[in-house]
Amino acid sequence: NNNSNNNHELLKNYTLSLNKHAQIATYDSATQAEKILTLLENKTTRRQKGGRYLNVILYATVINVWANLGNANRARGILDRMLVGLEQRTEEQEVEGGGGGE
Repeated sequence: NNNSNNNHELLKNYTLSLNKHAQIATYDSATQAEKILTLLENKTTRRQKGGRYLNVILYATVINVWANLGNANRARGILDRMLVGLEQRTEEQEVEGGGGGE
């Protein structure tokens, strides 16, 4: 599927850019890495959260750069965003799968 290939290339380019900014490890580059993460969050539908465009590694990369710069509040904010996305995905899977487990 051509659309799938385009999405894969888009993710690859964003991921490479996010990683480059994170490796520079300055306030400005951390801000750019976070902007890329936000862009990926916005490009990801609610149903895809934690899936197609977003993954724990991308969040951890941005969390790590903020933590290394000594900005625990920004790092925690990214962690909270990741957890909200994972929570939404889990709730949707339970609804789609009919709940379960009691």
